[in-house]
Amino acid sequence: MIFEVTTTVADYRTYTVEADDAIQAAEKVRNNTFDDDEEVIATKAIEGTPEPVIGGYVYVPTSIYLTHGRDDFIGGLCRITNVIRKPERSVRNRLFVRVDERPASEYNWLFLMEQQEELREEYGSQRGHADPDYSSESNSW
Repeated sequence: MIFEVTTTVADYRTYTVEADDAIQAAEKVRNNTFDDDEEVIATKAIEGTPEPVIGGYVYVPTSIYLTHGRDDFIGGLCRITNVIRKPERSVRNRLFVRVDERPASEYNWLFLMEQQEELREEYGSQRGHADPDYSSESNSW
């Protein structure tokens, strides 16, 4: 039988998989144990997403930390420096990018693409940049 499984953890996507019952279908999606043709079907959920290009620009969200303020980052437009492919990850978690303005962090490309319109409205031409908070109360871990 063919089942459509909508995940509620992390990606909220609908995958179409072949299985004997709904529980088996859910397990295939959760464990990323797609057959080759099923993975192609699952990937259709993210078709049309442009590939990241080194030297290209992407909007990155703000990150503010309560216990490690030294890592605070103000979001905005950032230059892509690395494209990382992780074939061992699920369909939604294979492609990551690093940006010049925050080189130690990796961003899930598909999640960033889903946020671009909203981030563009929020940040406009503002560039992303570090905004560390070195106060002792913001660096307690």
